[in-house]
Amino acid sequence: MIFTHQFDPTVDKVVEELNGRGVPLFRVNTSEFPERLSVGAELTDGQWPGQPRTTQRCLDLSTVSGVYYRRPANFEFHPELSENERQWATVQARMGLGGLLASLEPWLNHPHQIGYSEGGFNRS
Repeated sequence: MIFTHQFDPTVDKVVEELNGRGVPLFRVNTSEFPERLSVGAELTDGQWPGQPRTTQRCLDLSTVSGVYYRRPANFEFHPELSENERQWATVQARMGLGGLLASLEPWLNHPHQIGYSEGGFNRS
């Protein structure tokens, strides 16, 4: 699973290499949340099984063997939201999506470790 923004040539090279090796991957453009990316999850036996879903793909989080975090984009919300609604939605998205994904085990570079320098899931 790779978190990045839409146009990231560095990640494009990583994806190309992983595809060449036959490694399944799920690239996530975080700006698609919540309009084109959704996540369903529930707390079960101390775990958060869930499924991020785009318009084309779905991923079972229990199958993730590695997570790479590289400069994800800010969340994009419906244009009709007021500034106050947008701020509220940003906090909810950080806590919901960010909290769920930060709980995953196989991070190559956990966002909490790099979040202070790049904003991590704590972006404003």
